[in-house]
Amino acid sequence: MNITLKRYLYVVNGFIILLVLGIGYAWSVFVGPLENHYGWGRAQTSLAFTILMISFALGNLMTGILSRKIPHKRIVQISSVAMGGGMFLTSMVSSIQLLYFTYSIAVGLSIGMVYNAVVSITPRWFPEKQGTITGVLLMAYALSASILGPVCQFMLARIGVPFTFVTLAIIDFLVLFVGSFNLVAPTTKQKELLPQAAARKKNEGIKTEINHWQMLRSKEFYIYFILTVFFISIALSYLNHVVPALENDLLLSAETAALVVSAMSISNGLARPVFGVFYDKTGLTLSLTTLSFIYIFATWTTYFGLWSRTTSLMIIGACGVLFGFGGQGALMPTITRNLFGEKNFSMNFSIVSLVGIVGSVGPSIIGIIQAAHGNYQLAYLMLAIATVIPAILIQLLLFFIKRRK
Repeated sequence: MNITLKRYLYVVNGFIILLVLGIGYAWSVFVGPLENHYGWGRAQTSLAFTILMISFALGNLMTGILSRKIPHKRIVQISSVAMGGGMFLTSMVSSIQLLYFTYSIAVGLSIGMVYNAVVSITPRWFPEKQGTITGVLLMAYALSASILGPVCQFMLARIGVPFTFVTLAIIDFLVLFVGSFNLVAPTTKQKELLPQAAARKKNEGIKTEINHWQMLRSKEFYIYFILTVFFISIALSYLNHVVPALENDLLLSAETAALVVSAMSISNGLARPVFGVFYDKTGLTLSLTTLSFIYIFATWTTYFGLWSRTTSLMIIGACGVLFGFGGQGALMPTITRNLFGEKNFSMNFSIVSLVGIVGSVGPSIIGIIQAAHGNYQLAYLMLAIATVIPAILIQLLLFFIKRRK
């Protein structure tokens, strides 16, 4: 098969895999039916999602470790069994503790393992536009809840909770297992036939292959890790608190708030290929600077919308933050490659991805501030002020990168 056609087929394969994986973000679709079916409370079902996100990060790390011993396609095959099995066992759970094991842990670990594998391997076929391909792949992951969420809602209403999870178990297993056979890295000979990256992009990185121990001893890692924690904390705070802010502070209906969340989800998904292309065209410096500007503009727009009770500003700002969140998600794998190299990417990226666990504290802090003041004005002001810190850290990161050349 022609190598050009082959590599685009690999992208389609990765896109479908990540589309299925993203169903973990559609947890809200399952919450109501599960609570009604089993009589569980909201605190119990909320904890299930928290454990899943932690498991996702740990699964990402597991792929980084395992990839040094076994091929990525084998990791995906193992994950296909674990994810399909976890979904199937979820259909038979009798207690919330079992759900934590079958869904939150088994499915969460599988999602993280496969996510790392796809992002590690597929962009290698496109050295001339890795940012673009990464963005396209992650768009599938981000939009999965919007695309597959209604399908799951339909199944839950028609066939009930147990049979819905059985159906998902079969689909997940088949898509991941079959897709694993097309998750292969290019050989040395194939690499020679591929278009090469532009010299501009090559020269922006640190230029050397760095393993995870060397990465953990570098200033660049900690600066990039901390600034990414701020971006993720801010975005997750919006995801968790925009609806109550719209309903309680601006007195919007639940239906209108739900439409805003949908618009935010679309912004998140569309930002990923946009930032991927932007990175390939402009490079690391302008991409990170633009990302910082979007966060600053969007958070302050949201705050002024809340302060002035201008709903349109609030919505524009919230969508802007999620656009930045999508851009950050697309940039993280490519910047990790750019800063620390391709050879040890899977392990390095799994460590960088732990920002998700650290960043998850943001929503809790915002919740505490809101509870203390009775409204969200101070909380959203603090989020806007917080965007100054990653802006400063980006300039510090660029300074150290230039100094190491």
